[in-house]
Amino acid sequence: MSAAPAIGFPGLDLPGGAAVLSRVGVPVTFELASWAAWRPRPTEKVTARIVEAGLAELLSTPFLASGVSRGDLVSVTAGPVGWTVSGIEARTGVTALRVVGGSREELAPLVSQLAGTGVVAVRHRDLPIVVVELPPGRDVAVAIDTVERLVGCPVGVEVSCHRG
Repeated sequence: MSAAPAIGFPGLDLPGGAAVLSRVGVPVTFELASWAAWRPRPTEKVTARIVEAGLAELLSTPFLASGVSRGDLVSVTAGPVGWTVSGIEARTGVTALRVVGGSREELAPLVSQLAGTGVVAVRHRDLPIVVVELPPGRDVAVAIDTVERLVGCPVGVEVSCHRG
């Protein structure tokens, strides 16, 4: 399998010394002191695509950083350990719900039951959190009710990013 093609961008110094923009995802870091009220960790890495110097498109919705979702354009700065998100430049229509439960296992059925409904639900790899992405036009109140009904046990549901 060959590597994804890269695009040169004059004057852009990427972490690691490369001077190219990748067509594939790269990790960008949210410093959670600025992006989240609940911070079980100091930072969160999310996959993004660098679209131009200082600008990245989020390829997934953060589990912990609030106010942003998949498809948003964020400003980024390059540092010694990679890209750090510094602000939001443009928002998409994706609304994100954060579902917090007592364990990852009790949230697993939610992800499988929402599959095929036009709603994206992703479970965190080690925290008891699921992010549910609602496409434009979905009713948030109905989505919250559905999530609570499908889980069948007490969970916290937060509208992390509302685009209505």
